[in-house]
Amino acid sequence: MNRISKQAGLSPTAWFLILCMIGALMVFGIKSIPVYLSHYQVYSALEWAANQPDLAKAPIQEIRRRLELKFDTGYVRHIKARDIMVKRKPGGVRTIGVKYEVRKSLFYNIDLIYMFETTRIMKRDKSGDSDA
Repeated sequence: MNRISKQAGLSPTAWFLILCMIGALMVFGIKSIPVYLSHYQVYSALEWAANQPDLAKAPIQEIRRRLELKFDTGYVRHIKARDIMVKRKPGGVRTIGVKYEVRKSLFYNIDLIYMFETTRIMKRDKSGDSDA
């Protein structure tokens, strides 16, 4: 007569390792999600500013002031308006961008470093331009 052997599941050590991996992924997620949500707010603010024709001709201080208001309402804490770079390209086209990094402590002396760089081309209002 053939005996059916008992089917064995995971050992307690294997369960412990699986739970440790799930816990590590949760810690990474808990630390990373707020950083990426904040970056999305920065991205949205730059996209908004790039689509404002009146800002394409405005002084840099005015652009930074209006973006600072957007950052305040979006709870952006990693950068300030002075970090915004506004550059003029050939042909009078302006670009607006930001480059920054965020450090979050993971545990003890281990940090997570997030680096972001976003640049947008500012749209100009064509109605006021004259080619004559």
